[in-house]
Amino acid sequence: MKRLLVTFNNDKHTKNAVKDYILGHLEATTIKKVMAREDVSGIADAKEILIGAFKSIEREFGVKEEKQALNEAE
Repeated sequence: MKRLLVTFNNDKHTKNAVKDYILGHLEATTIKKVMAREDVSGIADAKEILIGAFKSIEREFGVKEEKQALNEAE
């Protein structure tokens, strides 16, 4: 799974498309629930968690540019 997440993280176009799709779906769901006068209090937390998950993927599976530059200099 780690290899797949590294590949996903390094494909910026796909990663951003997936992130935008998920957040767009969350916003559309929020609007529907607001219009239906349903509780939306947890949606802000869900958005924060999703954004945090993408940041975590970047931290854990991203290429460390500083390390890579050091290795290339050697």
